[in-house]
This record gives sequence, C-alpha cells and structure tokens, in this order.
Amino acid sequence: MKATHIIYLALAVSASAYCGEDAAARLARTRELVARHAASSVTVLVRFNALEDEETEGFRIPYLCPNCNNIHHHSVSEYVKEDRPLDLPGYVVAPNRVMVQDMSIRSNVVASVEVEFAGRRYGAKPVRRYPAQGALELETDCPIEGARAVAFTGKAPVPMAEAQFFFHVKEKGQMVSGLTQGAALKFRRYSDIGRDVADMPANTIVLDAKGDAAALSFRSPVALDDAGFSAPATWKGEAPSTLDARLETLQKKVSASLVPVYVHREEEKRSRGGGFYFSGGDDERKVDIDMVGFALAGGEVLLPLGLDASKTAEIDKIEAVMPDGSRHPLEWVGAFDKYALAVVRFRDGRFPTGIEPLPVFKGSMAGLFLNTVYTFAMRSMDGKLSVEMLPERVEEFSYARGGVTYPDVHLGYSSGRQAFAVTEKGEFVVGGFRRRSGEHWSNNEKIPAASFAALLEKRPFNPEYVLRSGKDRIRVAWIGVETQPLTEDIAREKKATGYLGRFHTRGALVSRVHPGTPAAKAGMRVGDILLYVRRSGESDRKDLVSEDGFGMNFDLEELLERLEGERLGMLDADRGAPWPNVEGGVNAAFTRYGIGVEVDVGYVTSGVKKESRLVLAQAPVHFRNAKRFKSKALGAAFADLTYEVRGYFKLADDAPGVVVSKVQPGNPAAVAGLKPFEIVTQVDGKPVSDVKALHEAIKGRREFNLSVRRLATTRIVRVKLQASAKTDKEEGKTVK
Repeated sequence: MKATHIIYLALAVSASAYCGEDAAARLARTRELVARHAASSVTVLVRFNALEDEETEGFRIPYLCPNCNNIHHHSVSEYVKEDRPLDLPGYVVAPNRVMVQDMSIRSNVVASVEVEFAGRRYGAKPVRRYPAQGALELETDCPIEGARAVAFTGKAPVPMAEAQFFFHVKEKGQMVSGLTQGAALKFRRYSDIGRDVADMPANTIVLDAKGDAAALSFRSPVALDDAGFSAPATWKGEAPSTLDARLETLQKKVSASLVPVYVHREEEKRSRGGGFYFSGGDDERKVDIDMVGFALAGGEVLLPLGLDASKTAEIDKIEAVMPDGSRHPLEWVGAFDKYALAVVRFRDGRFPTGIEPLPVFKGSMAGLFLNTVYTFAMRSMDGKLSVEMLPERVEEFSYARGGVTYPDVHLGYSSGRQAFAVTEKGEFVVGGFRRRSGEHWSNNEKIPAASFAALLEKRPFNPEYVLRSGKDRIRVAWIGVETQPLTEDIAREKKATGYLGRFHTRGALVSRVHPGTPAAKAGMRVGDILLYVRRSGESDRKDLVSEDGFGMNFDLEELLERLEGERLGMLDADRGAPWPNVEGGVNAAFTRYGIGVEVDVGYVTSGVKKESRLVLAQAPVHFRNAKRFKSKALGAAFADLTYEVRGYFKLADDAPGVVVSKVQPGNPAAVAGLKPFEIVTQVDGKPVSDVKALHEAIKGRREFNLSVRRLATTRIVRVKLQASAKTDKEEGKTVK
C-alpha cells in the first residue's frame, strides 16, 4: 500500500527566525521546511511473533507515542491475531540506514522489520542500539530510493527559544509531517539531581533557527546536559545482541529470587464463602493454589497471598517447586494483617542451591530519574516459573501511602501476574500488592522499596492467621451476640435510620446477647443495632451487617420431601445449612481482626449512638468445627449439636442427638430414608448424646433402628447393611 504524506503546517513559527516576514512568506518558508525534511522521513513497520507458553496474551510492548508524548503499552497478541504491524516514524541518516525509536524488547519478540518510503518497502535489520538516546539503527537491504539523508549541522544543543521540531507520525491511518516550536516547550530545573530537563516531542528531528537539522530526539523528556539531545555522530552505541544478553542476565538474576509455590488446601476444610486472594484473584475453585513467592533472607519466602483466620485453616501444606520439579516443604511463619502477604520458610532455614534473596533498593529514588528500571510480571504455571520483563525509563514519580515517592512505571497485572520493578542491578524498586480496605481487598497498591523493607522488618502479622488442625482449625471471633437482618421499619422504630446513612451501613439487629460475653459486659441489649467496628486506635472501619440465613430462603420440610436419589447428594450442611452461619455476618468482620484484639464497636441503643471498647473473644464450638463422625458403611456423616443448630431446631441445651450433615445417594443411609439436616436422637431406643456415642452404638452392627427427628416430626428409620459391606468397626472408623 502506498504511503501518503500529508503536510501539517505549524504557522506559529519562531519570531526570531522570521522577523519582518509577512504571513505569506512565513507560510511558504514553513512549507519548504516540512517538505525538505519529509524527504528524510520513513515509516518503520514492525511485526511480532506469537510467543510460547501463552506469553503472547500478557506481553505488552512500550511505545512512546509521538502524538501525546505518553508511553503506551500495546498487547503483542493484538498485532499477532490481527496480522498487522506497529507503525513507527523513522529518519534516514545514510542511503541504507534509518534511525527509529528502540522499544528495547528482545529479538525473539520481533518477527520482521520493514522500512516504507514513497510506496516501496525495504527489508531491514537492527545493526546498532543507542541506550542513552532510546534509538535503534536499522540497515535496509538496499539504498532507499528517492530518500534524502538528514544532514546534521553538528551544533547541538539548540536553544529552546530557537528550536523547531519536525515530526512524522501516523494520524487517522495516514502519515502526517509537520513542525512545532520549541518556544512553547516546558523547561525545568530538577534541583534534587541538578539537571536541566525539557519536555520535547518524541521521535523528532530537532531544527535550529534556520531550519537545519541539529539533532534527533527519541526521548521525552530529555536532559539537555547529556548526549540525549544531540546528533547521531556523538552517540555511543552497542551491538543489538548486547540487549538480549543484558536482559537475559538480569532475568536469570531476578528469577533466582522467585520461587514457584503450591499452597495445598484440604477440600473438606474449604470455607463456605470467599476465596483466596492473590495476584491472580479469587482462586476458590481450585483446591491447590499455584503462585510465585519472593525469596527473602534466612530461607524465607514472601507470598502475595491474602488470608484471614478461616483461610489459613483451610491450608494443609505448602511446598516450593524447584526447576527440576522436586518439591520442598515450607513452614508457616505468619500472614500480614492488612496486606495480601504471607511469609513461609524452608525447614532448615536455608535455600536450596540456585535460590538467592531478592535485594531491595536502598538508594535515592530521585537518582533513578531518566534512568532505566525493569518491570517484571510473573506467575507460576503448574510449578513452572513464567516471567515477562521489559525495560522502562523513569520519567515521573508518584506518592505512595505515607508520602513515600516511587517511580511511576507501568506494572502490568494481566493474565493473573504479580508485577514489580527492579533496577539494573536487580534490586526491588516498587511492586503492586493488595491491601485490605475494610472488609474487602483493594486493587493492587504500589509499595516502594522503603515501604517494602519496613513491612518486612516490622512484620505486622495477625496472630490468628496461622495454620491449624483438629478442633482448633476453625476459630471465630465474636462479641457474644446473634444478629438478624435489619429492615427499614425496624430501623425507623429504633430511631437508627440517620445513623445508618451517616456510617454507610445496613446495620445488624441484635437478636440475642449471650451471658458473660464482651457484649453483655458492655451493656448491649436485644434490639440494639450494630453499625461498625474498628481496631482500637485506628480510623479504618468495617461495616457490621447481618448475613441472611439460608434457612430463611426455603422451606426445609418441603425441600427434603422433594429431593431423592442423586439430587439428595446435592445437600451438604457444610455449604448450605439452614441454621445461622456463625462464621459469616458480623463475626466475619470480627474474625478478620482476630481473637484477643481490642476493638471499638459502634451501635445504636434506644435511639442513641454509642461506642464500646471490647476485646474479641473466641466463639463457642459451632457446626463447622464441631466433632464429626463419617460412616463409610452407612454412607453418611454426622456432627454434634451446637448452639446455633439447637437454636434453629428449638432444642433444649441438654436434648440428645446428632445432626445429619451429608448422605451419599445409593448407600444404606439413603436407602433407609435418612436425609441431611435431620436429627438422630436414639439408636434402638437408647439416647445418643453426641457423635462419639453414635459411633459406639452402631460399630460392628449390621442392623439397627434410628430415631430421627425432622423439625417437629419424629420417626423410626431401619438401617440394614448388605452382607458384603464392612461395618465401621471393621473399617476402623473414628470420631474426629
């Protein structure tokens, strides 16, 4: 396709150059300058390869846009899928040599390079890189016919007031050439580093007052005291392969500090709601989490993993995966309270061969200005480390939490990758990590090196976020109340509507206060409305909202009558019980702080807003951490009666029985008519007080009668094992 050059005229030319000229003369001179330098302008067409191991989907290349002077990050996959090139402006510096912006990407990413001029295309290859100028020199397979090489005056830099900038860009599908004046550019003195810097148009020929070429500029901004604002004859270059070697060396160095990790979860321990939060998002659907950690000193590994007390309880074991596929067990150290970060450790406190701690940058952030850092995006794919790395020039800074500055570089989080940036020495400069905001995880927050080092030193762990087993596996913090959803009518009656609006919460209505608990000691009463909770001494609040009970959404009696056979197996009391979820609602908010933590709870009582300071206590045993008995012979599971289950069925505190939590279709329990959510009260007329008593009553037996209660109805269920089936005694079953 023939390229079309449109002449874009900048009429506001330098007064010092054209003093005394009338408008027509200025116009004619401008047109002559644009036409002259357009003869040196070409279009460089870059096509990309589809990378291996799904890297194309997440890989983005930096491109300094000459239209807006901002760096865009284009997805390689878009160019590959659409079979289209990236168009870059270039300038002829010799009959078969072209200067173009260097995207500083590895050679394996580029499929082909062509130079287009006057409707003809020429094959080209890189022959020289100029890192300080961000330029790449191309050699075409033959001289570019009709093109005129740029003739440089050798007199640079040009005073800003006299400078003109010739640009050659693609606008609306066509190549455009034009001029802009240096007098309108911004000049700054950076006192922290003692440098004079100008924001210049990118990818331009710098012209002096006479319109002659003095320099090429592929950077913006440019420090006027270095070679970044000069003619190519003064530039120091390197072979194209040098970049590949440099990037490969740095990637190997940084990759040695990245450890693929498997976090194994026991499926039986998985909580009813919410997933694990890490760089890739919510991974609740998978039993095992495949992620990458940062190697720290002392054989420790930092995992970008968001946890709370219930999530850590689900973890069975954690393993590091070595390049040879071998796995090493990791010990638990702790999890951060407010950041999605956890620390684990190799058991002997030493790394296996090949792993090195990640160094953290300790220098001045200002010293990185106009220098190159390298952004990494990493993930683990079945234990195999996958890393993307791109150079990026530091041109701006931003403020992080606490007023700490950091280089405002592009951290790509696409395809579930953890992102961070390092210096040329491989030192951590800034990374993106999730932070807990109220009850939710925020988007990735940028943490600079100084803040990162302070976090690692202080280690603000939550003592409740530890691996647990047995009855201690699931711990719930509470203040000793039960709640129910708050309706608008009740809120008005309790004179709480204004407070709900002020604190942006739906609130939770207290329906019961347990004696001797923190709430009871603080004087809370039935009918009070909980608003919020915050850690004592801190300002961040969490809304307190009661969870809707599953049992409010269906008729249990009708549901049990309808479900038979395979459909019966859908019922699982661990995931959809009709009684209140002790771990949800307000207790979920309390548990994120942890047992023993001092908090301030805001609530409304008798139309007056109060705030009480309480120490969170451990909730009593509830359904999900009650003792269990799984009978393989029966094909059913049972749990002790706990306070919320007794409350749902309106059972006395000393009433005997165990609750059926699961029934497998086709097994003896299902054949006999036993269903989830029913209460087994007796075996052959003898009361069973708990699952241990049930186990003792049926072990070794092949026939027996169960007294079963469903809500207010009681019946007898005859259970008979097949002759070939083993009893629970023969299977060696025990109560957990």
